[in-house]
This record gives sequence, structure tokens and C-alpha cells, in this order.
Amino acid sequence: MEKMEGKMNKMEKNSSEKLLRQLIATLRMEGSLVSASLGESDKYNIIVINGESLTGEDMGNSLYNSECKRKSGKELENIISKKLIGLGIPTRLKGYKYMLSAIEQVLEDETSLEGVTKILYPDVAKKYNSTPQRVEKAIRHAIEVAWTDNGVELRREFQDRKENKRPTNSEFISRISAYIKMSA
Repeated sequence: MEKMEGKMNKMEKNSSEKLLRQLIATLRMEGSLVSASLGESDKYNIIVINGESLTGEDMGNSLYNSECKRKSGKELENIISKKLIGLGIPTRLKGYKYMLSAIEQVLEDETSLEGVTKILYPDVAKKYNSTPQRVEKAIRHAIEVAWTDNGVELRREFQDRKENKRPTNSEFISRISAYIKMSA
């Protein structure tokens, strides 16, 4: 038994996070294997994280769910990116990155649109180590560039406006967020 414990300790020290995730995901998918391999011994089926004890199955659920969220986050980012590029927002501009983050945040929490200058811009600025004023200006500039340079798609997206002026930052972020939410 001591040899087995030594091997387990050595494996735990040498394994990478990716290998551990794969192992847990595999064990999670084969529930009987989880309970058979982890359920017999109290030494290896209880894990304490932040004062809470988790069984092997709980840990598997947690890692499996976080992996799914990470994949869906990347998929969401790709959908937003395709929409912004389709509207003519140049990817070389900082405003593009800021819009991407702002739209993601609005999709996660719609109330951030209620306080664009107080909530949304500061959160995006913090993420990119910038200021809310720079975030606002960069987004406004990106919309302006798309509107004047090749604004056919952008103008079509906002054709229901009474005036033929470019959309405000809030209108743009709100409209694109709503579009993505409806299409998902």
C-alpha cells in the first residue's frame, strides 16, 4: 500500500493541470469508474478547497463544467468577432478589443448597459489596464472608422434610425448584444 501511495504522490506532483483535467473529465464521463476507484478509499476521494470538502465526483463535475464554460466563452468570442468584422470594425484598432469585451460583459450581465460610463467602461479598462475615457474614445473611433470607410453593413444594421448619423457607443453595444443573444 505504501508503494501505491508513493506512486500517487509522485504522479500528483509531476502531472500537469491539463493531464489532471483530462483524467477527471474521463472519470466524470464513466461514473461507475469514479465511484469504484475513488469511492473505496477515504484517502483519495476527499479534496478540500477553500475549506469545503469535495468528493472525487464533485471535483469532476466542477472541472467538467468549467471546461464547458471556457469553450462556450471562446465560441461566444468568435461569434462576436465575426459580427464586428462583418460590420467593418477594423481588428487593428484598440476599440475592437474593447468592444469585444464590452459586448461579452453585456451578454453576461445586461445591467451593465444601465451604467455604461460607471460600470461597463471601467470594467473593460481594468481588464486592459487602461482608463474608462480611453476605452470610450477607442470604441467611438472604431465605430466612426467603420461608419465612414466601409459602412455599408453598419449602415444597413442601423437603418431604422431617423437620422443617418453613426450610432452612439451605447446603441452599438446594445444592438450587437441583442443580435447575438437572439441568434444564439
